[in-house]
Amino acid sequence: MTADYIDRESPPGTPGDQDGANAVLRWLRGAFSDLSYEVMDAFGFGDRVAVEPLTERAHRRGLR
Repeated sequence: MTADYIDRESPPGTPGDQDGANAVLRWLRGAFSDLSYEVMDAFGFGDRVAVEPLTERAHRRGLR
């Protein structure tokens, strides 16, 4: 991620920056230890980029 990264879909109460995105990923890794992503499509226009990921995981414990 770049220094000016913006997550426009961050969960409520989570900053939409790099720190917030990393916090969400750490939270997801805690619940889904085998979490994996495959990029299915990616495109950019100007200074914006969008990625369509395929996410796979197995749930092993609570999400709290």
